[in-house]
Amino acid sequence: MELKGREKQIVGERIKKIDRLREEGVEPYAHSFELEEKRVFSADVKEKFSKLKDEEISGKKAVVAGRVMTKRSFGKLSFFSLQDLRGTIQVVVQARNSVPSKLGTGVPDSSGKGRVPEEVVEMFKKTDAGDIVGVKGEVVKTRTGEVSIMAQEIFI
Repeated sequence: MELKGREKQIVGERIKKIDRLREEGVEPYAHSFELEEKRVFSADVKEKFSKLKDEEISGKKAVVAGRVMTKRSFGKLSFFSLQDLRGTIQVVVQARNSVPSKLGTGVPDSSGKGRVPEEVVEMFKKTDAGDIVGVKGEVVKTRTGEVSIMAQEIFI
């Protein structure tokens, strides 16, 4: 079956993305996702950290993996929802040179800088809805009361 119109454009863009990732040394179809830290499920993170107060940073790290379901950006503050076998969790990506203090996530940063390395922001830009990714980061609760992970590493 030959692709036409918009479908052909979408498939072409995805193929170009895969080629760019491979040129950068990223295997877009990795067979496993393993770190020294144990991967947990989104529902377990939400349950364990449900008692955090709004805008609180747990100081604890978590590693999750799943499919990117939605992705949204608001300037230097970006989010995606990650779905795994047991639910979904929000992942927060905040550029280092963001506006100081309590940002849209409600996650304070006394340094006046965002909490995410530039490589993570760049990797976020390379992800699309439907991609399967791994995320390592700090568990936080946003101003709106949502348990989230402030990404410190993203693996495609």
